[in-house]
Amino acid sequence: QVMSSHPQPESLYLKTDTHWTPEAAQLVASSAATLLEQRMPELDLMPERFITESAGSQSIDGDLLRFLPLAPLFDNLMPAAETIDLFQTYAPGDELFAETAFERQGMPKEQDLFSSIELPEVVLLGTSFSADRRWNFDGALKQAFAVDIQNLAEQGQGPIAPMARFLSDYLPDHLPNQLQESDNLKLVIWEIPERYLSVAYSQSTKF
Repeated sequence: QVMSSHPQPESLYLKTDTHWTPEAAQLVASSAATLLEQRMPELDLMPERFITESAGSQSIDGDLLRFLPLAPLFDNLMPAAETIDLFQTYAPGDELFAETAFERQGMPKEQDLFSSIELPEVVLLGTSFSADRRWNFDGALKQAFAVDIQNLAEQGQGPIAPMARFLSDYLPDHLPNQLQESDNLKLVIWEIPERYLSVAYSQSTKF
């Protein structure tokens, strides 16, 4: 609803890509934070201040272009390239590391995923939209919620498999010693595109 009523909907969607723009990520994050405050005020999350600033722009080859096999012979028939504004979000005091953080943002190393780390109060799971630093969705959520958020989304895995692994690794009923890692956890944000709701998944990813 908040997106459909936006006065400039063209700023929220890309013509050649299935992802929202970074501006849409900020809008959705702000709307989610407002909803949480209204529906779950009892969470009492520990506040933390974040700064979001412009990090330039970038031309992108949208993922829908692969359905138009016109290159290289008919490049002139391809849609025009699209450019998105980039943003980076960091806590005050981390200015010297902001550029490095932007390079890593939303792109955890494979060996770090679901490793033995203590979770913060809020965790983000989802698709490549949440994992890809270009959209800054986790940063927008940090700014809107004013809390630290651990991004456990994965590139190219969809929304179901990361959630199944998260539940298995962090909230296992048969491994009580690992529950200590999630003692602080109060909220899980799950970014899941509607198109995934009708997908049939193997037994190994069910939960």
